[in-house]
Amino acid sequence: VSNGFITRGDNRLIENTNKFTRFVFTNTLNYQLELGDDHKIGVLLGSEPIKDDFASVNASANTFTDETESFFQLNDATGARTNSWTSTGSRLLSQFGKINYAFQDRYLASLTLRRDGSSRFGTDNKSRIYPAVTVGWRIHN
Repeated sequence: VSNGFITRGDNRLIENTNKFTRFVFTNTLNYQLELGDDHKIGVLLGSEPIKDDFASVNASANTFTDETESFFQLNDATGARTNSWTSTGSRLLSQFGKINYAFQDRYLASLTLRRDGSSRFGTDNKSRIYPAVTVGWRIHN
């Protein structure tokens, strides 16, 4: 999304421009397997790249000798001028997997593993791994 506007008034010109980009692409593969009546296994695999960007420009100028449309430009001001600029950007690439196991629909276990690679983690450690394990018991079964 890009947005820009120019404001004029009281012999002053303000220009503001913004830009934002976000890209998320999630891919998953899910597989369920039943071995007889006792064993159920579920596998989930996936990846997710995320891209974020932002840019902004703010500029203003005062005191124009000629306020006609063709001369009302930031460079033509004779008074005070201000400029500011902001830009950020980040990238994230995640891979994840999960295995679920159920025995007789009573005893449950799950193992999850996620690996995130990010531009925000720093140069020494570009990726991190996040494991998780759960176990459960359905009392009513």
